[in-house]
Amino acid sequence: MTVGLGLLWSQRWAWLAGLLAAMAGIVVGFLATISPGDITAPGAQIIGVVILLVPSLALGGALLQPRTLRWLREPREPVEDRQRFFE
Repeated sequence: MTVGLGLLWSQRWAWLAGLLAAMAGIVVGFLATISPGDITAPGAQIIGVVILLVPSLALGGALLQPRTLRWLREPREPVEDRQRFFE
């Protein structure tokens, strides 16, 4: 949620936080996918793929799109003509 709101409000720190979360999800999902199942975690492979790996790959892919990287590299232009309420 933090990453989503940060990106919604055009905060550049949220891109790095999202990329770190995607990388962590990919690693943990991959480890859960290759782990041998036992009686204590019978669905570890399915959980690793469906809940961790697929969403993390989608998040990482969205954050590494050329349009997103261009947004990250270009500085924001200050908006001078917006209405300010508390001045």
